[in-house]
Amino acid sequence: MSTLVSKPTTTHTAPHPPPPQTHKYTFPPFPAVPPGVTLIPFKDFKEHGIQPFLGDDEIERDGLGIPTIALRAKHDTDVSKTDPTKSVGGMKKTAPRNGFWKKEWWEDWEEGEDLRVHGPYDPNVAQVDRFHQAASDFQKYRKFPPASTNVQYLWDQFRIFAGLLSTTPVWQKTSDKPASDDANISDDEDDLDRTSVNQSQSQSSFSPNDNKHKRLRPRAPYDLYGKSPTPVENNDEIQELLREARAAKEDKVVEFLNDPARGVRVFLSSYMIYQGLVYADKNLTNAPHLLRFFLTYLLRARVFPSDKNMERSLKTALEVVETAGRELPRTALLARGLVDAFGGACGAGWGARGDCVVKVEVGEGGGGGEVGGDELETGVDEGTVEGVTQDEVDDAPAAAAIIHADADATSPSATADAPSTSPTAPDPDALDPELFVVPPTDPSSAWGIDPNADLDAAEDWTAPTRPSLLALLGATALPLTHTPGVVEWSVRRVKGVVMPTPAPAVSNPIVANTTPNALGAKEDGDAGGPDAEAVERALEARFARVVMGPWIGWDGGEDSTQPARILRSSVGEVVNTLPSSSSSISAPTAAASATNLATTTPISAAAPPPAAGPGGLKPHNLLTDDITLLLDPAVAKELCVGMGVGGTWVQIARVGDVGVSSSSSSSSSSSSRIPSGNENAKANANVESDGGKDYDSGQTKEKKAEKPKKKKPLTKAQKERRGLRYWYLDDHMMVLPSYWLV
Repeated sequence: MSTLVSKPTTTHTAPHPPPPQTHKYTFPPFPAVPPGVTLIPFKDFKEHGIQPFLGDDEIERDGLGIPTIALRAKHDTDVSKTDPTKSVGGMKKTAPRNGFWKKEWWEDWEEGEDLRVHGPYDPNVAQVDRFHQAASDFQKYRKFPPASTNVQYLWDQFRIFAGLLSTTPVWQKTSDKPASDDANISDDEDDLDRTSVNQSQSQSSFSPNDNKHKRLRPRAPYDLYGKSPTPVENNDEIQELLREARAAKEDKVVEFLNDPARGVRVFLSSYMIYQGLVYADKNLTNAPHLLRFFLTYLLRARVFPSDKNMERSLKTALEVVETAGRELPRTALLARGLVDAFGGACGAGWGARGDCVVKVEVGEGGGGGEVGGDELETGVDEGTVEGVTQDEVDDAPAAAAIIHADADATSPSATADAPSTSPTAPDPDALDPELFVVPPTDPSSAWGIDPNADLDAAEDWTAPTRPSLLALLGATALPLTHTPGVVEWSVRRVKGVVMPTPAPAVSNPIVANTTPNALGAKEDGDAGGPDAEAVERALEARFARVVMGPWIGWDGGEDSTQPARILRSSVGEVVNTLPSSSSSISAPTAAASATNLATTTPISAAAPPPAAGPGGLKPHNLLTDDITLLLDPAVAKELCVGMGVGGTWVQIARVGDVGVSSSSSSSSSSSSRIPSGNENAKANANVESDGGKDYDSGQTKEKKAEKPKKKKPLTKAQKERRGLRYWYLDDHMMVLPSYWLV
C-alpha cells in the first residue's frame, strides 16, 4: 500500500530591518548656542526681504544689509507670490486694484519703500555733502513717473529751493554787442538773416541722435525773469559770476539744513504760490507725497545720525507734509467755491462793497448823479456822444455784413489772388451795396459746425446770472431788518466751524411783531417791523457759522502791500489802533457821509473801552475782534482749522445799529448806506421842542409824565446773543494753508 507524502511547505522569513543610519545633522539633541549669539524666537521674527536695488558693489543684500547667496537648485515655484501681474496666454496683464486699473505713482513707490536703504553715509563727512549724496541716491534708485505728472518738475523746483541745484547766471560780453551801423538794417531783414543762419547751422549739425528726447532743464525762479544780462568783458568776470552762483546755492543749502521744518513750510506755502506751482491741481497733490518720501528716506537711511536737532526738525517737517496733504488740495476747492451762494446773493442785493467799486447814483432824469469816492473819468467828451435811433439798431447786422465783406476784399490774400484791371480804385459810392452783402447760408451745412450752436453773438456778452436772496432764502425779511455795516479787507484764519442746526419753532419773521424783540428793544422804533433776531435764527438754521480770527503779519509784517484796513464803504463804529495820519483803518461819520469821505479817530491804549450800542453792538476792532461768517455748508466742510482766507468781509448789521430806517435799507443797492446828517437829525428830533408849546391853540400845556416801562431781565441765551452780528464774504483774493510761512 502506497503512502502519499505531501510536499514540504516553504516558510518566508521577514528580512531584518536595516540598521539605523546616522546623519550629520540629527535633532534632537540640539547643539548648544555658541557664546555671544542670541536666538530670535519665531514670534519676534520680522521679515525684511531683499533690497530691490543693488549697491555700488553689485552685491545683493537683504533688508538688514547682510549679503545673500544664490540657491544652487532652481524650482518652478521660485516666483514672487505678491506679483500684482498675472499671466494670460503667455502675456502679463495688470490686475485691477480696488476696482480701478489706474495705479498712482506714490502707490508704486510705497511697495518696498522701506527696503530702499543706500549709503552708508559717513558721519565724518560734512552735512552738506551727505545731503547732496542722499538727494542723488533718492533720485537714482527709484523710477520717477512720466513727465505729465510733474513729479520730476516738482523735484527740480525743490532742489533749486533747497540749494541742491543751481541756476546758471546770464551774461553778455561787451564785444558781442552789435555795431552802430546795424541800426539802419530793418527788423524784417535782421530776422531773415538770423533765420537763414539758424537753418544752415541746424542742417549742417544734424545727427541721428538729435531725435532722442532730452531732459528739459529746470525752470529758473521767477525772480530771475526780466533781468538784463550782466555785461562782462573777459572770462575772469564770467568765472566770478559762476562763483557767486555757487555761493548763493551753498547759502540755500545751509539755510535749509539749519531748520528743515521751516524750509518745508515755506516751500509748500509761499514759495509754491510765488512760483506759480499752485495753479495745477496735480501739483497740490504730488508735492506733499514727494517730500514725504524724501524726508522719510533721510530718516530711514540715517543721513544725519548724530544730530538730534536735525532728526527732530525732520520729524516736524513730516508733520507739516501730512498737514499739507490735507489742506493743499482744499485750497483749490475753496478758491473755486468762494464767494459762496449766500455772499454772492448779499452782494447782488446790497451791491459790491470792495475798495475798487465806484458807486454812481443816477437821478430821475438819468443824468448827473454823484460819484462815490474818486470821480470816474471816462475819457469821452460829452459833445462827442451821439444818440442812436432804433432804425440804426435794426440796420446793424447788414452794416456788419458789409464791413465783413469789405474787410475780406481788402485782405492781403484777396488782393493777391484777385487780378487788377484798373490802375485806380473805383469810386465806392458808385458801387451797388448789394454786391457786398454776404448771402445767408445754412450753418449746419458747413463741416465741423454744430447745428445746435447759438448763432447770436450778442448772447455771448450776456452777464452771468447772479444769485439773489429771494431765490436762495425765499420770502425773507433780511433786507428789511439788516443792512451792510462795517466793511474790512483783511486776512483771517479759521478758528472753528459750526454746521447748521434745525431751527426751533418760531413765528414767521415777516409777520408784524408788536412786542419788543429778544434784545429788549425794537430795532427801528417801528412796532410793526419784522423781528431781526428771528431772521438771524433762520440764517443759522440754513448756513454754517465759521469763526474767523485776525491773522496779523501773515505776509511777514515788513512793508506789507496789503495791510488790514477798513474800507470807505464801511458804515458803523470802529476802533482805530493806528496813528491818526494812517489811512489803513477808517470809519465814516455822519457829517462826512454827505461827501462819502472817511475819517479816523485814534484811540489810545489807556482810553476806556468804547460803549456798546443800543443792541449791545460794540465798535469793531479790526486787529483783535473775531467775526462769525455765514457760509454755505458745502463750502464750509472743506475748511480746516487754521486755514486763512483773504478778502472783503461785510458785517450784516441790524438796521438800528447804523441808524438807517427800514425804508431806506430796502432802497436801491446803488445808493450809499451811510446816513446823512439831516436824516440823523430827523431821527433824533425831540417831539417836545420849545417846552411843549402848542402853536395851534397858543396855550402852554404840560405833558403828563409817563411812567417808565419795566424792562424784562435778559435770559442767559439772550445775553450770549447780545451784540452778535454775522458777516458775509463779498470777494476773496487768496486761500492760505494753516502752516503758511513767508
